[in-house]
Amino acid sequence: MRYREKNNYKYGSWFMLIAIIIIAICLIYPLVLFLINGTMDWSKSGTFGDSYGALNTLFSGLAFAGVIVTFLIQKHELSFQREEMEETRREFLLNRSTNIIYNQLALFETAVERLTIPIQNEMVNGFWAMAHLAEIGKYTIIPDSSIREQFAVIKPVIMNYAKYGHQIYIFAHGVYSTVKTVESTLIKSSLSLDEINELKDLFFRNIGYLQLGAIEQISKAITLASQISDNKRYMFRELFSTLFDSDLYKANIWLKDIVKFRNTYITQEILEEYRKNWNNLFGKYA
Repeated sequence: MRYREKNNYKYGSWFMLIAIIIIAICLIYPLVLFLINGTMDWSKSGTFGDSYGALNTLFSGLAFAGVIVTFLIQKHELSFQREEMEETRREFLLNRSTNIIYNQLALFETAVERLTIPIQNEMVNGFWAMAHLAEIGKYTIIPDSSIREQFAVIKPVIMNYAKYGHQIYIFAHGVYSTVKTVESTLIKSSLSLDEINELKDLFFRNIGYLQLGAIEQISKAITLASQISDNKRYMFRELFSTLFDSDLYKANIWLKDIVKFRNTYITQEILEEYRKNWNNLFGKYA
């Protein structure tokens, strides 16, 4: 907009300069003829008037030049209008995407509040339920430890989570829906990569460290238990049956996707892959 005002000022200055020059020519022209002829005989005013024919030709050329200048100004105006329309469109898309993200944050918080689990004969929900899941999900795997040692560490964690398997399953489905809506909104938009990543980070920052930490801990524990069970299914049959006969395994399908999306920095290549997968699953205009 500032550039446009600068150009309008420039064209206005040129117009004023040309007008001053034309007025000056009209005023000086009779004086020049007087100096050349040495006299001003008004009885020959007709001949004097005809002498302005040369100026008429000059002014006709200037008028034509003015038409060209007007065309150039209109061309610049149309260019500015297109730029302003594109800027307005991008602002609309950015505002729309931001509104969707805040709406999904509200739905995410609703899913957290609905998470209700029993702790010591008392039902707790929301923040305190997430805090409890984060607490019981703490474990440490020693590097290069054996499968048996890993099993000994992860088994009590999975057994604790299994007590709340159905609640975790419902919670995972609820929060996954909100994250998937944010993901689809961003990958289908025409926003820049920086804008997409900023909006994605905005969403996850507002979710909160505790909730994200609990989701990552649950997913990490279930994933590790799945790997142990797949490798030594008969040796750790109890863990395998606990995991795969409960809702935990199904919940982790959604939780893993949330963690993956949160930890991914969207590049052009990744964006194209997201769009390709989305189109294959839901169609181009879903």
